[in-house]
Amino acid sequence: MRFSPRHIILAIGLSIVLFMLLFPPWIYVYHFQRPSRDFKNIHMERPAGYAVIWRWDVAADRAYLAEVFSIDPARANPEYFSMRLDTMRLAMQLAAVGALVLLALVIENAVTRKGGT
Repeated sequence: MRFSPRHIILAIGLSIVLFMLLFPPWIYVYHFQRPSRDFKNIHMERPAGYAVIWRWDVAADRAYLAEVFSIDPARANPEYFSMRLDTMRLAMQLAAVGALVLLALVIENAVTRKGGT
């Protein structure tokens, strides 16, 4: 069975999308609540890289977390940290793949109409 260039382009695009959904980008979230109402709470976010979708645990190394957020290690209690999906970066990646697949299909269509292979 011979696959057409259009099927190959779509299969590659789908494979890339599935890979991006299995290994999405994550964000570390630091939320330190002050003990007094006189002070504002601290909320910061930092990129956490890419990880498998079902394994989103926060790093437990206080020194590492303190370094990532540039905070005092005494405030790097793991209870103040969480992780969440970086939906904006994931959406941009998916849009870029969609645009590239669409561009490849348009080029393939133009080449096919001109009598190419």
